[in-house]
Amino acid sequence: VTGRVLIRTLVRPLTVSVQLDISKIPRAPRDVNKAVRNQERGVGLLEVTVISAERLPAVDRGGSSDPFVELLVGGNKQKTKTIKKTLSPEWNEPFSIEVPAGASSLECSVYDENFAQFNTFMGTVVVCLDQLEVGKDTVQVFPLGNRSLAGSIASGNLRLLLNYFAQGKDTLRYPEVDMGDVRQKAAESGAGSCTVTIVAAMDLPVSDPKNSGLTCYAEARANDYKAATSVVEGSRQPVFNAPVLLEITPDCQVVEIVVFEKASALNIRRGD
Repeated sequence: VTGRVLIRTLVRPLTVSVQLDISKIPRAPRDVNKAVRNQERGVGLLEVTVISAERLPAVDRGGSSDPFVELLVGGNKQKTKTIKKTLSPEWNEPFSIEVPAGASSLECSVYDENFAQFNTFMGTVVVCLDQLEVGKDTVQVFPLGNRSLAGSIASGNLRLLLNYFAQGKDTLRYPEVDMGDVRQKAAESGAGSCTVTIVAAMDLPVSDPKNSGLTCYAEARANDYKAATSVVEGSRQPVFNAPVLLEITPDCQVVEIVVFEKASALNIRRGD
């Protein structure tokens, strides 16, 4: 799939705030000192309690499912226990997830557990972290949506308790620029320079609905000049944080950022 513009935003699902006695919802142990130390190196802390789901699709014989939830933030992955034979599971399971620099969303995907074959995808939720108030508890109900370009059987909703407890300091990397070299090239050939930091990609589509993540990398292009990031495995929200210095010739009008799925070199998202 090509030609889709890559922008730093997500299609945000409509959410419904609900009134619950938050004091009764289980929480993960909080290590404040560790959170402060992590902030200094640009790592934040997101507290999530997966409370429950409702109206999930029935994917097993007999009209039931064995659902669990997989949580993903910038490559950091955790999962709930599996609840057997239900379409309205109650997990009440707390997590404390580190948020690496550049990560901008939480993805929660619901699966039906299968021992003899691949787990069956049932729906996903993407929560934009910049929509959460730092240090404040919020309980919301999110409608489950499709993840792959081919569509799926997604239905129902997921209830979460969220607290973006600590937001990491800006540790974005910036290209090192030798201004003397830049001026020399400009004088000799008329070429300019452009600095780009490829921070992250968000909500990338998967070519195979059975896969929960991608192995991908990003590439910056300016005419014939190219520079690639390192490869990130197992995430639809890869964090690259890669600085690039591009040489810009006088006829160059566009800097192109392309994300590739490494296994097949499939161009899955483009930005001009």
